[in-house]
Amino acid sequence: MKVLQIAFDTMHIGGVQKDIIDMAENIPECHFDVVVIKKEIGHLEKRFIELGGTIFRITEYEGNNPIRKMLEYFIKKFRLFIKTYQILKKYGPYDAIHSHNQFRSGFTNAAAFFAGVKVRIAHSHNDQPPQKNNAFKKLLFHFYRILILVFSNVRMACSEGAAKYLFYQSERAEIILNGTDMKKFNIEKYPYHSNGKSNYIHIGRFTGQKNQLFLLDVFSAILKVQPNSQLKMVGFGSDEKKIRDRINDNQLTGKVEILPPDSDVPALLSESEFMIFPSVYEGFPNVQIEAQVMGVECFVSDTVTKESDLGLSTYISLHKSPEEWAFIITEKVKNHDFTERLKVDIHQKSRVDASIICRRYLAVYQGKNCEKHAEV
Repeated sequence: MKVLQIAFDTMHIGGVQKDIIDMAENIPECHFDVVVIKKEIGHLEKRFIELGGTIFRITEYEGNNPIRKMLEYFIKKFRLFIKTYQILKKYGPYDAIHSHNQFRSGFTNAAAFFAGVKVRIAHSHNDQPPQKNNAFKKLLFHFYRILILVFSNVRMACSEGAAKYLFYQSERAEIILNGTDMKKFNIEKYPYHSNGKSNYIHIGRFTGQKNQLFLLDVFSAILKVQPNSQLKMVGFGSDEKKIRDRINDNQLTGKVEILPPDSDVPALLSESEFMIFPSVYEGFPNVQIEAQVMGVECFVSDTVTKESDLGLSTYISLHKSPEEWAFIITEKVKNHDFTERLKVDIHQKSRVDASIICRRYLAVYQGKNCEKHAEV
């Protein structure tokens, strides 16, 4: 079988991109290609090509002309439609298209419909952002949703919130939790030795959504109570300079270490006891699952879905101050057992086992149960 995946933007390290790699590694019955919409080379491209996939680029305008940039908001959707259609016809036939790029899924799946692709999947990975949209954007988003409902005969979401955001109703989508590769994130491979410190970790793209500036304020407050603490931050993104400036402003140099996104995440998690994850919104955060599977206790904003709790997560309101977050965290840390790893229940692990979840994807690619998604 041949499947065309449509990524968010690049094949940089992120939740959707990891899911695409997991599918390519765990579904040998399928050949996967992927469409990205940025010129930059993603960290996971090399691995995807090693697995036999082809990467197609449908690039957007990156110039500085303000009028052209304004027009690009509309032009890029139709370019995506035309270029996706051309790829499907030239390099196909494809048995399925699996679109992960939220509101643009209607355009890619419309292209797949006219190209004769039988299985057309729209996959929602994000809950609703907190910001208010103006009337024009709300109208546009309704139009995009209608396109998705009309041209996608399979709808998936990583959580109920993500399903409601893209498809209006959770009943219109099949909820499939994001999977974790249990062969990579295997707690038994890493013997645990406490170094006498409270080791915190944060993994995520450096953007406002992930709320790292607030995280650094929380960690500053933690250090006042537990000075023998350290924080590792793994990621990249547009907010990196702001983050480094906040580290300097809060005098955290030597206590906070920034690591590249292609770091050995399982090994880093094996050296950590706690994760702080104060996202403003999420669909279903893979890193929270990976952390818990590796025995890391998580402190997570209450905007994150509870479906991602495997038993090792504490949810804290973003309405609380950094000092209140620090108090809740340090009180929990007092009772933490530093002599051995925490372990997730085997039934909880099976909910997010990538090898099991990929079997469900294969069934969808084979056209099973498409009819139950087809109604608008």
